[in-house]
Amino acid sequence: MRKKQQIKNTLQEINICLSTDDNYIQHTATVVASILSNAKKSDNYHFYILAKVLQEKNKKYFLELKKIKNCDISFLDVSENLLKNFVNIEMHQHLNLSVYNRLFIPDLLPHIDKVIYLDSDIVVVNNIADLNNIDMGDNLFLGVLDPFADKHSANLGYSNYPYINSGVLLINCQKLRSAHYLDKLVSSIEYLKDKAKAGDQDFINYCFHKKIGLISSIWNVFLPFNYKRYGMNEPKNDDYLLSKKHPHIIHFVGPVKPWMKDASHPYKDKFLQYYRKTKFWTEKQKEHRKQVLNQIIKGLIPKIDKIQKDNKIKYTLLLGNKKLFRYSLRKDEKVNIIENKEIIEQIKAFIDKKYTEQLKNIRHDMYFIQSVSALHTKTFAKYKNINRGKDVVLLASGPSLENYIPIKNAVYVGVNKAYSYKKCKLDYLFIQDYDGSKKYMNEVIDYKNNKNLKVFMGLTGYTPNDQWLIPESVALQCNAERYYNLYRPEEKVWGEDFTYDILNAPLKCFGSITFAAMQFILWTNPKRIYLVGCDNSLAGYANNISQEKNKLDTMRCLEGYRKLKKFADKFYPKTEIISINPVGLKGIFNDELQSEKEN
Repeated sequence: MRKKQQIKNTLQEINICLSTDDNYIQHTATVVASILSNAKKSDNYHFYILAKVLQEKNKKYFLELKKIKNCDISFLDVSENLLKNFVNIEMHQHLNLSVYNRLFIPDLLPHIDKVIYLDSDIVVVNNIADLNNIDMGDNLFLGVLDPFADKHSANLGYSNYPYINSGVLLINCQKLRSAHYLDKLVSSIEYLKDKAKAGDQDFINYCFHKKIGLISSIWNVFLPFNYKRYGMNEPKNDDYLLSKKHPHIIHFVGPVKPWMKDASHPYKDKFLQYYRKTKFWTEKQKEHRKQVLNQIIKGLIPKIDKIQKDNKIKYTLLLGNKKLFRYSLRKDEKVNIIENKEIIEQIKAFIDKKYTEQLKNIRHDMYFIQSVSALHTKTFAKYKNINRGKDVVLLASGPSLENYIPIKNAVYVGVNKAYSYKKCKLDYLFIQDYDGSKKYMNEVIDYKNNKNLKVFMGLTGYTPNDQWLIPESVALQCNAERYYNLYRPEEKVWGEDFTYDILNAPLKCFGSITFAAMQFILWTNPKRIYLVGCDNSLAGYANNISQEKNKLDTMRCLEGYRKLKKFADKFYPKTEIISINPVGLKGIFNDELQSEKEN
């Protein structure tokens, strides 16, 4: 039975150690950003970064973290001489020799009595000072019980002692130095060289298991972790249940990490929240914008080719001091450059205009994405998985709505004038086109006042001053929550593929508000989604839900529904989507004819 650690209330210098390299430095920076974001102003932090070699650029970016909260950052080199004893030890494929860096912390920091060690695949979501202030007693290490504790300890040949995960450690450096710990580690190599599959973790647990104590699981929560996959039962003790509900440190264990491209990690948003506070994120976005600009410039080449062909000129275009394009004529073609000066200036002006426009769009996009992240986190974060296991019905206003037989005990999400359908009581309502909705907005206000209804009103991300924008004064009357939708009708910009992370991306449009509503519905993670009145036709509207005219772009919408199907299959494979009495959507989702069902 473990002793319950007491937390001291005194403030002290907090020393934290992390190990990294140039390939992982951005993730290490994210860990530090998460710590500083949750730290008290009165606490002092000193970060020791263990790395053999780091690029000066990466060191400079890392030091930018001081802007979040003033702190000390030191870079320490771990010599190959220290690591050479561990070269021939067999390890898991995803591990490398650098995992042993943490074994040398007490000697690398001879002036430090106690230090926190953290892996770089975590984020800290609470004040880590509370971990630092835990009384270690006579223990050399404190940590959280590893999910494979029984298996690992049996493999190492001991039992009746805890086996901890080394991703989060509280290390008593002073006592380890006094115990001549390095001698013990080196003397264990021969025994462990074929057994230490978990690298340093096995060495720590084997060599010091009699002096290892346990701390609450809240300080190292393995998310996600599939116990059934490994033939184990998920713990049900109070400490474990508390850690899942209120984690202090989230550990992204396993090969799938939240920063991987297209990774559907459930805590990706939490990682990105802190990653965006680092200089590495800023530089990544600059590189992305550069790539976008290059694509735009490349897209101009055919137009310039036409001008060249029509005017038979030879030219070199310069953008600043950078040679942008160069075209050569056949040797037998003669051209007087002076006579074609006007044409050359025409091409240059064309390039300059497009370049200026692109830079303007890039700046706009930067501010837009920042605004999206702030607003959507406020609007949508609380609805994540709220409808898990439930049936959700999306009500649009196509003519097939007239034949709908309401599904009992379902959650109802409506768009535009779907609130006029008297057979169903809406739980949520989406509106994003003020040009089409302003004439019935008073009806929306009256409906909202008499129903327990949550209203969402869109903000058109690229046309903030046009007729589609719903004024904030109107949104306030409906107590509406706002969101951004990617909507630029005059340029036929409807959005690309759907995004899983709606906290940091605008909701896509494809010419219909149903797509914004569907992204929200999927975000709530229901068991089934029923599409009702989503006819994708120009046949008008259901009775009593008439609007001025039908502006639906059916081909654009059809493209959107097909992309929606692919998106849902990939990210929400357990959610079934059913079209009730389909018209234009036949064959895309699972079709159901209610009349046949009832007969």
